[in-house]
Amino acid sequence: MKENRQNKKQKEDNVDPNKPKKPASSFFRFSREERKKLVEERPGINNSTINALISLKWKELIEEEKQVWNNQAAEAMEAYKKEMKEYNKTAAENQNNINK
Repeated sequence: MKENRQNKKQKEDNVDPNKPKKPASSFFRFSREERKKLVEERPGINNSTINALISLKWKELIEEEKQVWNNQAAEAMEAYKKEMKEYNKTAAENQNNINK
């Protein structure tokens, strides 16, 4: 068990801080907004209750409402792909410069 934690920690240490972060999914975007509302409406509510309420609200959304969140996630993913393409290009150039 300790080995797994150590391996995970080593992998985390090797992550480039300049690498773009993958964007949140439509559900997680929705979840962030709903969590803010629920915490304001019900101070002291615990996380498991919040998660259950958010999940229920998501399931109750009609397709058009979900589509708004899906569109936001898709736009963010397209931006991420462009950033990753540029990041990979720069990383490859840097690697080539190191190898020279």
